[in-house]
Amino acid sequence: MILHRALKLASKSHKKQDREGAAPLPYLTHPCDVVNKLRYIGGVTDEFELAAGFLHDVVEESETTLADVEKAAGPEVKALVAELTRVEPDPATRDNYSEQAWYDLRNGLLMEEIDKMSPGAHRVKLADRCSNLEGALATREGTKLRRYVDQSRQILERIPRETNPALWDFVQAKIVEYDERGKRQG
Repeated sequence: MILHRALKLASKSHKKQDREGAAPLPYLTHPCDVVNKLRYIGGVTDEFELAAGFLHDVVEESETTLADVEKAAGPEVKALVAELTRVEPDPATRDNYSEQAWYDLRNGLLMEEIDKMSPGAHRVKLADRCSNLEGALATREGTKLRRYVDQSRQILERIPRETNPALWDFVQAKIVEYDERGKRQG
């Protein structure tokens, strides 16, 4: 039942949201893809991690709170979602940074957060990166795509492969796919 409650909250939280890119899909397809990748690539059966897969973006991307997550899915899922929710710099300070410096600040904060995550949160983060990197390769190009792939490399440097070899290898394979595409085009 926890997975059904988590999916229901994700559906409500991401209602009327779309993914980025041309012909965008409804946002809910992303958390569903994350859960599918956790289960069918990563072999994860832990219901708390799977529920966190459904809910990993709700606090960042909607008005849903961690209290809402706990009410729907319990304290274990709330704790995982809290680990996975990015801490963003104050947007009011954005004008004080160049585009590259702002990216570097946000990326540095993300890497610090990943360094502090539990193995369960690492598994969800790997599945999230599997989904996002697959989407990025289909919808992004140029600097935005290169940065995302480079960030994915940094994530793999921080999350030990033994956390979930299948998910880790999936991310690595997508990075190699990007590198090979660049060699063919270059």
